Amino acid sequence: MPLVSVIITTYNRAGLLPKAIESVLAQTFQDFELIVVDDGSTDQTRQVVEAYRDARIRYLYQSNRGVSGALNTGFAAAQSEFITQLDSDDCWEPELLATLLPEFEGHPELGVVYARVQAMDDEGRPLAPILGAPGHYPGQVLASLLYGNFICTIAAILRKDCYLQVGRLDESLNGIEDLDIWIRLAQITQFKFVNQVLAHYRVHTGRSTAKTSKSFATVVQRRFDLLNKVFSQPNLPPEALAVKPLAYRNAHLDTALRWKSARQYRKMFSHFAQAVRVSPNRLATVGRIVFLILFYDVFSRYPATLRWVERLTAWRRKGRRRL
Repeated sequence: MPLVSVIITTYNRAGLLPKAIESVLAQTFQDFELIVVDDGSTDQTRQVVEAYRDARIRYLYQSNRGVSGALNTGFAAAQSEFITQLDSDDCWEPELLATLLPEFEGHPELGVVYARVQAMDDEGRPLAPILGAPGHYPGQVLASLLYGNFICTIAAILRKDCYLQVGRLDESLNGIEDLDIWIRLAQITQFKFVNQVLAHYRVHTGRSTAKTSKSFATVVQRRFDLLNKVFSQPNLPPEALAVKPLAYRNAHLDTALRWKSARQYRKMFSHFAQAVRVSPNRLATVGRIVFLILFYDVFSRYPATLRWVERLTAWRRKGRRRL
């Protein structure tokens, strides 16, 4: 039995899928199985997968159920102690598995190990934005996730036993199913961050969360549905409950920025206003709005300014640790 199961979910991406598959096959750690879940594709996806003569690759076809449904199918088929996923338009660095898997050795308390992910354009050229970071509140993973998602799923490995404990992905939360599963896992296990870029996500209009997606409005609303579900739980830890105002504030800020990217400025201003209204510190939130607009319009385009922002964020984390 292989040590890790890699799940690639795909839908009508026959042209991009080979890059994802080959980045898995090129891993320096080779004790894996690769499960490709075809979520109802009508293109040449099956032929693309079957062209690889590798016994470790399994192809599963199902009628279209969305990302969450495809992942549930893949996770159910996984036979390994660890599971991880890769989107069919993204790719890994060759040492991802070899770097992350050893972190679990001798640490049964660890259920999730994750790293950083850098953006790339349609041609695979690197872009400035990088995802994946330590939690906002050191040592408080659940509170940090409620504050805002800091994990990119394509550079994360989890123990299958932990996944089985928290149950299947919620298929009603397509588009934000990753944050939902991390929040549930944070209530039963520990996470570890590895500060290396080990994967790349492709920025293009075909992504399910892109501004041209027909389900755009639904996706941005699901963040609030998830928060409502979590904060309605009885016996939520006090440190997590204390984050509630900031969790909703940040959800409104993120939603406003999504509407900004879609050039829906009336909706953008509406969510910015709601972020200020629910915030425990309205003046600070106004300053944050200005910073976020500058960040996404200016800072995020240049690696040098991104490094400056990261150093500032790290300094703030150290300050919170001392308090």
